[in-house]
Amino acid sequence: MFNFIIGASMRYLFTLLILCLSLTTAFSKENNNPKSNEPLILSNTDIIYQVLVYSTTGNTRYTYRYMGLGDLQTTVTEIQQNGQWENLYRTSYTYKSANKPSNVLFEGYNNGVWENVQRSTSTYDEKGDLINYLIEVFQNGQWVNQVHYVYTYNSESKILTYKYEQWLNEDWTLTQYKSHTYNNNGDVSDYVFENWDAGQLVRKDRYTFTYDTNHKQLTELLEKYQGLEWVPSFRSSNTYDAEGNNIRYLAEIYQQGVWTLSDRRTCEYDAKGNMLTELDETHDGTNWGPHAKYTYTYSQSNKELSLLVEQFDGLDWRKYTRRVSTEDENGNIASITTDAWANEQWNYDDQYIILKDSQERIFSYTGYIIEATYQPKDGAVNDNTANPFLLSCFPNPANSSINFNYTVPESANLTITITNALGIETDKIIDDQTNLAGSYINNYNAGKLIPGTYFITVKSGNRTETKKFEIVR
Repeated sequence: MFNFIIGASMRYLFTLLILCLSLTTAFSKENNNPKSNEPLILSNTDIIYQVLVYSTTGNTRYTYRYMGLGDLQTTVTEIQQNGQWENLYRTSYTYKSANKPSNVLFEGYNNGVWENVQRSTSTYDEKGDLINYLIEVFQNGQWVNQVHYVYTYNSESKILTYKYEQWLNEDWTLTQYKSHTYNNNGDVSDYVFENWDAGQLVRKDRYTFTYDTNHKQLTELLEKYQGLEWVPSFRSSNTYDAEGNNIRYLAEIYQQGVWTLSDRRTCEYDAKGNMLTELDETHDGTNWGPHAKYTYTYSQSNKELSLLVEQFDGLDWRKYTRRVSTEDENGNIASITTDAWANEQWNYDDQYIILKDSQERIFSYTGYIIEATYQPKDGAVNDNTANPFLLSCFPNPANSSINFNYTVPESANLTITITNALGIETDKIIDDQTNLAGSYINNYNAGKLIPGTYFITVKSGNRTETKKFEIVR
């Protein structure tokens, strides 16, 4: 069993984890790719019920369980040990109302017992706007303050100020302050970051924005406070077509009193507004040169099926990363697989994915395999019949081997079979064999299957679960 150990540095990481899991909206500014920063459409009309995420980091698996119309109920982190999944961490949520978490409890699994690690508490004003967010850690048998966020809003529930405090020497110490200003159309016109230093707030960064009449951002300007004045550092501009699609992005940096070209991207779309290609270029001071290329494909239900990212090595385009999605029979995204190209082959690679369901709720995950199940909008999933074994398949599609993951909630006799697309049984992995309660991994030799579509079924008594997988060569 994995022994749970937590130190000061790890507690900081857990703070970030709780913060990210508690918020309902995710933002990523690691790159300027607009499509990568927009959520993939997760479902048509169904509501997300459960998501399994596999990560290469520590060979871990995350199980996200949702309730109601998509509020996160629990997250369980497991680590693979000796062919079985063992508990590692657990996060539990309670809500003031839909989409507004009031308490989040983070626990670690130690010698068969869940132990308190960290918790967060959120409070809201009468309009439902978050005004206080408190994070505490569990030390020496009691809860101890760690960080505190305070928000204020205007009459339209738009954030005016954000204050970040740390608990130091038995008191709250202001660390960072952020203020927002809005134009007459309700768009953020600027925000200013200030840090607390030597007993006073010190200006740090200022962002200024302009927009068109459709609230689409036209320009962004970043300035750094140096001495007693704001000094330009970075600026960008966006160009849109008649349908509002971003077709050109241009970035410049300010160096030695002169604006210098830095990066640009050019995008193409289909008639439905889906991005087909994006070309990223960098400027070397004289000419533009290709840097990265994004190519997308879509299903008939208008959901992204694949993304291929290529990088230019100076002579030719080289594969870099990819992600591939599959759909279920209702047009919902059933799985997403992400890879990176290395040593002349695709290898699993953790990537940050943002998804959006039919209720416009935002979900974010990091991993190399993401598998989702759903409940109808007008009904609930029955845990005993819909997915009693948490069955998953990876990689999917597979080539020579595939892993079947399943969980047995209680000791039972299992039968696991594989059938082809015609419903003909091609293999029986387990035939009415007793399995103790726990999580299992079956590494199956897929080399004996011809390319095509197959189904794996796990059955015990009146409980059955089936997953589709593909074999490719």
